[in-house]
Amino acid sequence: MVKAGNIKGVRAYVNNQEVGRTDKNGVLFIPSLGSFYDNRVSIEQKDIPMDYLLPQVRRTISPPLRSGSCVIFDARRMRAFVGKLRVADLNAGKPLEFYEVKVTAGGRTFSFPTGKDGEFYFENTDIQEKTTAAGNELRDCESIGDEEALSELKPGKYKATVIYKETPCSFDIDIPANDETFVDLGGMTCAPVPKPVSMPSVIATPEPAPPAPSTPTASSELTAIQPVIHVKELASSALPVKPDEGLTPLQSLETTPAPAAALSTPAKTEEVMTPLASAQTASALSAALSTKALVNVIPGTLTPASLPASFSIRQPFNSDMPSTVDDIFMLYDAAAAIMGTPDAVVYIEGHCDQLGTDAYNRRLGLKRAETVKTALVGMGVSIERIVSVKSFGKRRPVCRKDLSAQCRAENRRVVIRLGKPPKATKKRR
Repeated sequence: MVKAGNIKGVRAYVNNQEVGRTDKNGVLFIPSLGSFYDNRVSIEQKDIPMDYLLPQVRRTISPPLRSGSCVIFDARRMRAFVGKLRVADLNAGKPLEFYEVKVTAGGRTFSFPTGKDGEFYFENTDIQEKTTAAGNELRDCESIGDEEALSELKPGKYKATVIYKETPCSFDIDIPANDETFVDLGGMTCAPVPKPVSMPSVIATPEPAPPAPSTPTASSELTAIQPVIHVKELASSALPVKPDEGLTPLQSLETTPAPAAALSTPAKTEEVMTPLASAQTASALSAALSTKALVNVIPGTLTPASLPASFSIRQPFNSDMPSTVDDIFMLYDAAAAIMGTPDAVVYIEGHCDQLGTDAYNRRLGLKRAETVKTALVGMGVSIERIVSVKSFGKRRPVCRKDLSAQCRAENRRVVIRLGKPPKATKKRR
């Protein structure tokens, strides 16, 4: 039995000889195969619609005598879903930026991240669990069919959860039953689950307040300075960066004013390096991209890099923002390496997956590279050190084996390369 998803009219071949076409359920029965010999069974990939994912089109089987075999070509129709997520509060809904959303469907759980303004993206095949072809051959046809039914997100309503302020925040995702490839789910609002309040049985007597600490001297203030985020104005009017309230586990970005003694010392205005906890970096990146101010905030210390060096930042489908929080941290690591290696110059490359036209992917790759350039400059990297910003579109994929979601996700990336300055060419007289 040959099965090609649920696609009707797909031609099937045995040893390059056509033996028939699949029915309305995508099934074709082949009555005769050579026992104990290799039989190469394949399907015509031209009969598969463009919006389907097909990992392989050829299988080789060797059935025993008087037995049957199931050859499953896992053709799944790809559907992508986008939307925005907010949390229900007193501010008429606040975007949930850089959070991880977990969805439960059919006994399985998959997750996807949110980006700037609470935007999210996921595909109906994200629920699929990785199974090997050898594992399928050891099971009967019925068990393979059951596995196939659970490997795709069907239309219906599913429960989703995100952790907000250390409290579960739940909402429903409604997958519509239509034929659209790209579906906009619109705005969604999650409601935090209220924590139970326990009343104390005995009211404790408040303890007296401790005495106020003595005022430190000027010399002790200089040694107790907390990390400071320096903001350089690019416009005549000040552009304050508001801290994000309640972003947990990505905590809000706070600025600590410097003491008067510290402000009296002139500071450099280029590539200021300030330590900051890594959990605060997402808000800093959002501020660097959404305002006209340069936010010089890099976690850790300056990290010199051995040249050449490269940093790869993954990108969601049809977007120019980092995929996960780990990719945001990778962007900060790249900025720390650039600022810690003063003799290096920077090359930024934008890449896309295999879907879409060459012209569209070139524009999207350039947009991704320009966004990373803006973020690096906002972190304090001098713009003169960025010597090249280009797009390769879909011409340089790192994964070429198939068109699966995992392979395409590896190809959507921005690569930051550090190298030595190009040698100046001498003019001939």
